[in-house]
Amino acid sequence: MTERRPVYSAKTDRQQIGYIKDDEAFDLFDRPRAVYDGNTGLLRDPKNNTVVGYVSLADIVVGSSLIAQDLFSETGPVPPQASLEGLEHEESSASVCEAEHCKTESVDPSKASLAAQDSMRD
Repeated sequence: MTERRPVYSAKTDRQQIGYIKDDEAFDLFDRPRAVYDGNTGLLRDPKNNTVVGYVSLADIVVGSSLIAQDLFSETGPVPPQASLEGLEHEESSASVCEAEHCKTESVDPSKASLAAQDSMRD
């Protein structure tokens, strides 16, 4: 089994931003981010094989800060969002407005548009 070799940010002193395992560079969320060449230290974009940086002998990722930031972002995977259907069927334990604290009034829809037009004229 191959060991993970931590890699660090060139901007922040010894802050780990990912790791190297075999011929791949991963971020801290275990997402593969670049192809790693152990002979040269080069990091390449897996889609188009362009050089995006390299890993120094001190295990520091060197390259454009924008590319490094993109490759080894500090944000994790986005959790799946609940569907609207799922939200509609959930019951809320907290009420939005308690009856004694809210002022409500019935509005006739046919009169509501006239009231909106009147308020726009003012």
